[in-house]
Amino acid sequence: MSTDNRIERPADSGSGPTGIRSPGSAILPPGTWRELGGALGLSPRELEIARGIFDGQKEYAIAARLGCSPDTVHTHTRRLYAKTDVHSHVELLVCIMSACLALPASPAEQPHADGRYRHARQPSARLTARPNRP
Repeated sequence: MSTDNRIERPADSGSGPTGIRSPGSAILPPGTWRELGGALGLSPRELEIARGIFDGQKEYAIAARLGCSPDTVHTHTRRLYAKTDVHSHVELLVCIMSACLALPASPAEQPHADGRYRHARQPSARLTARPNRP
């Protein structure tokens, strides 16, 4: 009698074994994605595919989400690679993060003349006080 302890996960769910959604493209706000698309010269469809890649989705999962053929996703991925001068998903992720860091800061993130930030927030107690877990 064999036991199979593997956890099955749908390819397009983006969830880990515990059912918690992995951050992926949610790390960046939607407005930042639009700015990145403009900065990198990407079409809206290429940007959607880049977000899918950022989420760790395979081409067939991206195709199912967008309602198109995996071959179409593959073609857009090749064009995306050519526009960003990369050759792999990892290089694309690095390119996206580098472009994100190069974007100008929004007015809310720029300091006043006195050096203080407009919306300076104190760290949340939830982020600073973490309970010890076994």
